[in-house]
Amino acid sequence: MASSALITINGGITTADATATTIVTLPVDLQVMRIQVSTLAVRPSNNNVKTWAQLFLVERHNGGPSMTGSLIDLITLIGTAITTTTWTVGVSVTGNNVAIQVTGQAAALINWYCSAECLGVMGD
Repeated sequence: MASSALITINGGITTADATATTIVTLPVDLQVMRIQVSTLAVRPSNNNVKTWAQLFLVERHNGGPSMTGSLIDLITLIGTAITTTTWTVGVSVTGNNVAIQVTGQAAALINWYCSAECLGVMGD
C-alpha cells in the first residue's frame, strides 16, 4: 500500500500594506497533495472582514513540486461592513514548498488566520 498522510498546518499574521506575505508554508513530501485552504481576514479598526475557501493540487514528479491546474476559489465571502475588496489569498510553489500568501491593503492593519489541510499520497 502507498504511503499517505493528512496534515493540517495553521498560521496567523498581521499585514500593514499591499505586499504579498507568506502566512503558511507547506512542505511537499509526497507525490500528490490535495490542499484545501481556509483563510479569514479582519481589519479591527473598522470591522471589515473577508473569508476564502480554496482548493488546489500539487504533484511531484522527477524533481520539485508543481501546481496542477490553477487555484480554485470554492467560496469568497465579504462582510457587510467591508469598504475594500483588494485583499487576496494566493499560492506560490518555491523549491520543495508551497507558500500560501496573503495581500492586505496599504496603510491598513489586517489580521489574518489561515488553515491548510493537506491530503497526500506517495505512488508505488
